[in-house]
Amino acid sequence: MTPYLLAAVLGYFLGAVPFAWLVAKLFAGVDIREVGSRNPGATNVYRSVGKFAGAAALALDAVKGVGAVVISSKLFGNSSADPSLVAALAGLSCIAGHTYTVFLKFKGGKGVATALGVFATLAPTAVAVGFAVFAIVYGLTRYVSAGSVAAAVIVPPVALLAGYPPATVAAASIAALVIIIRHRSNITRFAMKEEMKTPL
Repeated sequence: MTPYLLAAVLGYFLGAVPFAWLVAKLFAGVDIREVGSRNPGATNVYRSVGKFAGAAALALDAVKGVGAVVISSKLFGNSSADPSLVAALAGLSCIAGHTYTVFLKFKGGKGVATALGVFATLAPTAVAVGFAVFAIVYGLTRYVSAGSVAAAVIVPPVALLAGYPPATVAAASIAALVIIIRHRSNITRFAMKEEMKTPL
């Protein structure tokens, strides 16, 4: 197996660990897929189980994104492989594992927290700008979904302008597309003025 494939496999299975589901079970004994929006992600845990549980799910989902990039880079980013491509593949695979986890019948979260961890490691400057955009949009609207999509959209061009490797920029662009697709129902509800706000 090539370093690229190994990085992708490692990234996928790290991403597939369903922390939001596990946290909801541990804190409240509930299946997060059966309460609230039924999405096994940190925002639904926050709304349905509580702020501390939601923060824990968010942190754990972000940490697995960091872990996928760091571990894969250490193990497989050697002289025979492009380190930036190894890291980007591991990160994208981690997001894929989170959103389509084998442990929950391929129905996972929307990828935002995991992408945060991935690109905080790969492109911290772009993520800092993305976080600022999220904060502004969320502060004005109280819609987590709107802030998440806006942040996802801004990260790729900032990564490009900041001079990050092409593999990182491409990965950020793909991740943004995945996040937008995963939020399509939120976008529809937002257009119909039916989207749920999330107070602090």
